[in-house]
Amino acid sequence: MQRRSLSTYIGIYLVSTAGLTYEISLTRLFSLMQGYHFAFMVISIALIGISAGGALLMPVPWSKKFHAERFHATLAGLFSISSLLCFIAANHLLFDPVRAAWSKAEFLKILMQYIFLSAPFICAGMIISSAMKSMPDRIHRIYLFDLAGAATGCILVLLLLNYAGGEGAIIISSFLALAASLVFHLPGGIRSMIIPFIAFTLLISIILIPGRLMEPKISPYMSLSSALNFPGGRIIETINSPSGRLDIIDSPAVRSAPGISLGYTKSLPPQIGFTINGGGLRTVTSNKGDLSFLRHLPMSLPFSIIDRGDSFIVDAGGGMGLLLAMELGNGPVSGSETRGVIMDAMNGSLAPFSGSLYESTGIRHGAGRHVLKEMDRSFDTIHIQLTDTLGSSSSGIGGLQESYDLTSEAFTEYLDHLNDGGLISASIYLLPPPRGELKLLSTIVATLERVSSLEAGKSIAAIRSWGVATILVKKGFFNDDEVLRIKHFCKKKGFDLIWYPGMKREEANIYNRFETPVYQDLFRRIIEKEGRETFLDEYLFNLSPATDDSPFFWQTFKMSRMRETYETAGAKWGILIEGGYLLPIVFIQALIASLILIITPLLISKERRSPFGALIPTSIYFAAIGIGFMFLEITLMQKLIPALGEPVYALSAVLFSILISSGLGSYISGRYRLIRGNVSGLLIFLPLLILLYGFAVGWVVEAISSPPLLIRFALTFLFLLPLGMMMGIPFPTGMTLLGERDEGLIPWAWCVNGSFSVVSSILAMMIAIGFGYSTVLFLAACSYAIAWAAFMRLRKIR
Repeated sequence: MQRRSLSTYIGIYLVSTAGLTYEISLTRLFSLMQGYHFAFMVISIALIGISAGGALLMPVPWSKKFHAERFHATLAGLFSISSLLCFIAANHLLFDPVRAAWSKAEFLKILMQYIFLSAPFICAGMIISSAMKSMPDRIHRIYLFDLAGAATGCILVLLLLNYAGGEGAIIISSFLALAASLVFHLPGGIRSMIIPFIAFTLLISIILIPGRLMEPKISPYMSLSSALNFPGGRIIETINSPSGRLDIIDSPAVRSAPGISLGYTKSLPPQIGFTINGGGLRTVTSNKGDLSFLRHLPMSLPFSIIDRGDSFIVDAGGGMGLLLAMELGNGPVSGSETRGVIMDAMNGSLAPFSGSLYESTGIRHGAGRHVLKEMDRSFDTIHIQLTDTLGSSSSGIGGLQESYDLTSEAFTEYLDHLNDGGLISASIYLLPPPRGELKLLSTIVATLERVSSLEAGKSIAAIRSWGVATILVKKGFFNDDEVLRIKHFCKKKGFDLIWYPGMKREEANIYNRFETPVYQDLFRRIIEKEGRETFLDEYLFNLSPATDDSPFFWQTFKMSRMRETYETAGAKWGILIEGGYLLPIVFIQALIASLILIITPLLISKERRSPFGALIPTSIYFAAIGIGFMFLEITLMQKLIPALGEPVYALSAVLFSILISSGLGSYISGRYRLIRGNVSGLLIFLPLLILLYGFAVGWVVEAISSPPLLIRFALTFLFLLPLGMMMGIPFPTGMTLLGERDEGLIPWAWCVNGSFSVVSSILAMMIAIGFGYSTVLFLAACSYAIAWAAFMRLRKIR
């Protein structure tokens, strides 16, 4: 029995490691293949698959002759095989949003992808839930190994993505599942190894088959595909890293001079580009060519106004902002870069072409606001460049991605690091209908109104070209001489004025004409207080200021105005996907699938003995802890991004910390009677602890943002350890209690918990976009309070 228990624990550990490695690898590959929004769907697919594993076990008769080890070994072998085969199938069934306008078969592809990709997760869910059902007295240990395996996957996948890429990570996850199948088979001896042998043979065959079956097929609508479709387009080098896959490209499409004056007629200097996960093509300009074009860009405006020049560039990207400051400024230049993979490329393969631009300017890795705080000095100009080469092809594609360098708190930090009279310059593409530039202005105005010494109408100036707007924010008020310089700059370059203190309406819309001076009118509605709230409420898009609590700068779509948005975009529903409207669609799908998974087993099961009255508190309890766990986990991931630098590091650090500490909490709660006997007291304390963490997390982010990354990981773990241990107690305790009453309901309770985890992971994003992460955190506390009430009721039922 001890040998069988040990093989079960180790097998579950390996299956969980394989499952999380596979899930994160899929999100990376789908962000490359079809974009970030479709990668988000992978998370719901994984959770639904795991929940379905429990639902499928519920109606299965459970006899004493049942061989759990053989069953687990078979499922692990199927996981190993299906993880590769199903990815290959899904890779050849990419959804085409353009063809979907006339071919309904495209929607069938999404359904098929759901079915294929969920298969390995169904196997994993059946393994874990059946292990709990077959050993109800050891659920706390099973849960420990399950969470420990998932935590290992969080760290392992970072290494695999760095050295093997997404495809390599999927192959490794398949072999981990194969190893689990072997471990499960150990008690049965060598004769029962037929399934692992078949799985191993198929894996080797798939890997060795010529034709590169595992190579991801990139959507033709991604920036990488668009650039490669130009004559002579080619990938020079591909760099894999935890923060993304970077492709260096040589293509005629890589010609970037955002919003350049139409009066400029010379050729641009040599340029090459790069994409991250196939999107957001950025340019690197050779410093050996003619750089005179820089003077004809709207973003050069600050250097026609200010005569001195210490400059800081936020998220330098390909370095055009650095070149601009070096060529036109008269002081030292420095800056920041959030993504480590860009730092590696600019200091490595791209250094000879760029003239070692990053090294010569001392670019630092990290978010701009935190790099500024570490430098502890002030600048004359701070530049933010929100433009890329194929800007028109990426409108709104970052709608569900956080942007902590574009929040009101970030702009407050920029103002604090400006010299008196200094300028913040932000340039952004003008993408119809107007929204991104207006949200940028709204965020700036909200920041200025928090600074008592500044006034939005007198501290803002803005211009536009045919495709780019540049907004200036002065630490002080624009004087008459500076206004004259802005007018002269626009007249000389053929740019249009949008706003300066005291501007008249007839001064706008001169060179790049619309029927009316639309941008000047819209800017006035936001800058002037009178009627602003009414305008923001009635405008088609969400222009509310981005904040650290709701850092979705690019999310400008209102769910209540979906139909109007669709009609405004010329009845093209592609904008709905780009704008985040996919979220409610996925939510509805997940909700329907979850209800089917929860209700159907109860209707057809012959094994259920619990009265209907016990099912209600049971379902409420496991649903509430599923919602609370996911709400809290997602909120902490987002809140700790500024401290850990990149989303991938925050995801890994928070997941690892919560999973390990929850596993410890599970083990301790099952081992010590003192804790088992006081679960109800711990449950009622948990909501209070969550609210305490909500107050403390902001202080912790400020406190741990400076040390090296490994130290920040360790501090994050220590910070989350007490909370994680408390979060690990409710689930195994509830399962153990359920096993004492009716062990046949254990797979169903697993399904309820997993299903509501699916729904809550999507719901958390929707709530955060509309109301902020503080609301999500508060609702997490409420969920655990509801779980306490359900637990108290459940204990009284015999």
